[in-house]
Amino acid sequence: MTDWFARPVLHVTDVEASLRFYVNRLGFTSPWRYDEEGRAHVAQVDRQGCALILADTWSWGYRLLVVDDPDGNQLFFNYPNETASRKDS
Repeated sequence: MTDWFARPVLHVTDVEASLRFYVNRLGFTSPWRYDEEGRAHVAQVDRQGCALILADTWSWGYRLLVVDDPDGNQLFFNYPNETASRKDS
């Protein structure tokens, strides 16, 4: 049987600041993060079986969703940021 689990994705304005808050103030650990151009764009934080994904909105107006497959591969999906689209209208 395959073990599947869901992790809430929290869209944050600053992944680095959110990582500091969850790790330093709330006692989470950060098992992985995705950095590009010297800053984190998405990261996972864990504590006592609770896992959260912290993700920002990419500069081109898309958000990122990360899914782990049964073999531990991570799939990255970009999707439009509806809030940004409404602001441009």
